[in-house]
Amino acid sequence: MLLDIHWRQWGCLGVASQLEEEKRWIIDLEALLCSTIFMGQFDKRLFSSALEWAYKYGEWINGSRLKRIADFFYKNDGKLNVSLTSKNIYKLVENTIKKRREDDSQKIREQLSHYNVSHEYHEILEKFQVREVTTEPEIQKSPLLQLLLRGFFGVNARAEVLLYLLYEKEGNSNQIAKTVQFDQKIVYRILEKWTDTGFIVKESGRKYILAEPDLFSNFLRGANDSVNYLDWIKTFHVLARVMKAIHTGKWQSDAYLLSSFFRHMTEESKRIARYLNVTFPESSLFKGEEYLSPYMEAMRNILNQL
Repeated sequence: MLLDIHWRQWGCLGVASQLEEEKRWIIDLEALLCSTIFMGQFDKRLFSSALEWAYKYGEWINGSRLKRIADFFYKNDGKLNVSLTSKNIYKLVENTIKKRREDDSQKIREQLSHYNVSHEYHEILEKFQVREVTTEPEIQKSPLLQLLLRGFFGVNARAEVLLYLLYEKEGNSNQIAKTVQFDQKIVYRILEKWTDTGFIVKESGRKYILAEPDLFSNFLRGANDSVNYLDWIKTFHVLARVMKAIHTGKWQSDAYLLSSFFRHMTEESKRIARYLNVTFPESSLFKGEEYLSPYMEAMRNILNQL
């Protein structure tokens, strides 16, 4: 199911897929790419197709934001005591995006000598070539609202801040910065400039709201009514940690260890569940390894909602 979510979203972006493309959720490009890099160890074709998309249409990707989000995936998970995947593979993908205008696919393969990556990724990258399995994204599609706003504002923090306010309705600079993964000072300056122009309104408690939200609804041709906004960075990170745990050595065969790890993740998982109106089990009601089954059932219900 997690792989299907990735394929649906990439399908909407223009990657050839056998699944129906995403229609319900706004796609977060950098979050999707970071999660896809992690998922590459489970689906080589997915990773290769996403890499081709990034190679051909990397002008839509915000490099600094990609780096910030990638930190969640390659930093060591204290509880699992392993990183989700190698930092080198993220560095290689970032370098591919940066140099895509000057490098052909052969030169991308040659970069492998500078990075120590696992055999799963090495095999994919060693054989990488543009297979023409991607087409240019149609940014008028509702789930690609992020790209539409980037087309208007440029590939910068303004698009992310407006997207947040359109759906979350209000927020302070710290709250918004943490969600969209931009430096708080950058977000604060944007909010203050927009306040000065009357674009947004600053309320008590340092919260900002759009001055004329209906105006944007009309401008965006009702896109914000047909699709939903989700913090995909946190969602993909939680799902990746679950995936890593059930595929990691001693963890995958030890119900007690898995239950212990999932207890550690309960609050993060609950936040996603609440947003999706999914009932989540209270860990305190289950002893030891008894928590494993209800936790996994709840995660399957979350995946079904995505």
